[in-house]
Amino acid sequence: HDVEEQRDVVHAAGLLHEIGKFTWPDRVLHAETIQDEDLAIVKNHPQEGSILVGALDGYGEVADAILYHHERVDGRGYPAGLIGKEIPLASRILAICSIYDTVTAREGYRSQMTPEEAMAELRNGAENGQLDSELVESFIALLERDGPTFAQEADFETELEFDRRVRQMAEPRSGDPG
Repeated sequence: HDVEEQRDVVHAAGLLHEIGKFTWPDRVLHAETIQDEDLAIVKNHPQEGSILVGALDGYGEVADAILYHHERVDGRGYPAGLIGKEIPLASRILAICSIYDTVTAREGYRSQMTPEEAMAELRNGAENGQLDSELVESFIALLERDGPTFAQEADFETELEFDRRVRQMAEPRSGDPG
């Protein structure tokens, strides 16, 4: 795998990883707090998202990244209880970015954290066995180098470059029949 392909997988998964939530009934989607009987629905969104994205030709790795983005390096995550490097790299990266994005978001269900507070939260996640500590340190180094707002002005339409990706994914791979 070259780095650009891997980056494309993580990028697409980052944009699509919550798509499984579209299968939720409104009472869950708009709930202030999730009822116990609805926890199974919530915990199923990685599988639902993976199924939806996996139906797109050439998006298998993106679907895998989505499927495992709630795994924990200590094995206490879901849906499969994978441990450490058993979790795909794209999923481990996505978990970090997703948490950072959630805690620093301007609109959210809790007060917005400063970038410094968010970095401390990520380090805490690494210490308690949730996140990959090496990747957390790489992410924090990136934030410190490029500034904590480096991606906030992103133009997701352009970044997705759907046309390019669709054309590329539709091309038969060498060795593939077709």
